[in-house]
Amino acid sequence: MALEFKIERREAQKAAVIRMKMAQPEIGEKIGPPFGEVFGWLAKNGLPPAGMPFLRLMTLGAQEMDVEVGCPFVGEATGEGRIEVTELPGGEVATTVASGPYDELPRAHMELAAWIAQQGRTIRGAPWESYLNDPTSEPDPAKWLTEICYPL
Repeated sequence: MALEFKIERREAQKAAVIRMKMAQPEIGEKIGPPFGEVFGWLAKNGLPPAGMPFLRLMTLGAQEMDVEVGCPFVGEATGEGRIEVTELPGGEVATTVASGPYDELPRAHMELAAWIAQQGRTIRGAPWESYLNDPTSEPDPAKWLTEICYPL
């Protein structure tokens, strides 16, 4: 997978999220239902999505990771139950779009982080992955597209 890197300016976006802890190998089986909950909550509250669903990597430990599963939205709301309202940060963001199976994403993260360091820049928060398509819309894993973002 050949990656292209860039820095762009983004506006902060409100997001509905569910925060979870899991082992990295469990991601594939555990994030589907929370995405369903988030989209159900958005629909129930009449809040249109303002971007693609995402997974924000809050902390990565040797055994466990802390993540937010969510989607940006337009409108005003407060959380309910497991749903929290937060925001994806605005400002400068380093990005790349990875093509291929999700198990190749750690390498894309490492390459983007190395590129950021080569640019003399500093990561200032938790990175996130936005899923531009997924197994429900594209059955071929080689065609899955994931945008990786690191706030600077």
